[in-house]
Amino acid sequence: MKAEMVTIKAEDGVLVHGAYYEGREDYPAVVLLPGAAMNFYTGLGAFLPFTLAENGFACLNINHRGHDVGAAPDPLNPRVIGAIFDRFEDSVLDTR
Repeated sequence: MKAEMVTIKAEDGVLVHGAYYEGREDYPAVVLLPGAAMNFYTGLGAFLPFTLAENGFACLNINHRGHDVGAAPDPLNPRVIGAIFDRFEDSVLDTR
């Protein structure tokens, strides 16, 4: 099974991180979006993508900007983001 870390830039420039697990080309793909106060590498994200990929389904398991409680700004994401600042409308930008 091939898996790789990915970074995707939302329309407004916020970077979201996750992992992509390769599946069979003739199977549908699955997108997992962990909820608030979660992330792509804990909870279901720690085992479900592996199980899906082992059964042929490609899987993109990606955080959205509301993951975890809060994230301090850094050179790549100059805004403070996370569940304490989460607005549902912003998650639409992350999933496009």
